[in-house]
Amino acid sequence: MPAQMDANQIGFAINAWLHKVPARQLTSIMQLREQILALGDDIREEFKWQRPCYRNSKGLMCYLGTTANHAMVGFHLGAMFEDPAGLLTGKGKQMRHLKLTGNLSYDSPEVAALLAQAYNR
Repeated sequence: MPAQMDANQIGFAINAWLHKVPARQLTSIMQLREQILALGDDIREEFKWQRPCYRNSKGLMCYLGTTANHAMVGFHLGAMFEDPAGLLTGKGKQMRHLKLTGNLSYDSPEVAALLAQAYNR
């Protein structure tokens, strides 16, 4: 099992990851990151599975990701979320994903509500 990263290593790994984010998705990823970190004083940023991951005092909450076509947030317990707009995708036992495509923006109320649910689970 690899040793746990210290804060400097985490910061370096996240910065390296951010430099690989496609330019058209970088604003969304940076804004999502800020929103997640602002959810509470107990938020911790980690680098796992080759991507930024976020936890609070209750455990893992979410991670950030990108593809060629969209930015996304993966929610570790997203299957339990209320999602009246039907924005979450995935069929796993617990995990769900939110893809920022088309008219869905990082600053929408729906995104804020899903992030809040991740924090409060």
